[in-house]
Amino acid sequence: MVDFDRVKSLVEGFLNAEGTADGLQTEFEDDNYCALTDDDGHIIHLSFDPAESSLTLLGALGKLPEEEVGDELKCDEETSIEVLKFFLGCNLLWDKAAGSSFAYVADGDYLVMQRKLNLDGLTQDDFNAALLDFAADLPVWIGRYAEVVTSALMGESLQEMEID
Repeated sequence: MVDFDRVKSLVEGFLNAEGTADGLQTEFEDDNYCALTDDDGHIIHLSFDPAESSLTLLGALGKLPEEEVGDELKCDEETSIEVLKFFLGCNLLWDKAAGSSFAYVADGDYLVMQRKLNLDGLTQDDFNAALLDFAADLPVWIGRYAEVVTSALMGESLQEMEID
């Protein structure tokens, strides 16, 4: 069984590895969570599940589109549904997202990218590679999310868009 001390050790090993953590800051908040932030402000949340000996990597792609209703900003439901449908389709073809999946977080109306790592037997090198891969994919999918939202707001059909 893996404990959070092992997670801390993996994260610290990642931060100390040559060339892997340039510009990253880390913050351990409690026994099962930490966050890494890069120079561009991208945050990778790491959530540890001791029962499964797994670590979920999570990064926000963006807030769902909003519209003005009176003096308030509210979720643009029609556009958001189209965006969510597109990213649910990406979940079906998870290999194009390098094993990540996409989820809606109702608290704040965000779309997130997430990837789960099984920590049993995971080496430091494997952890470093997985975290670097996720960190490289996150800004790509943030950009892709912005393209999809822009197209949806312009009334373009998202069914014609390529997933990758």
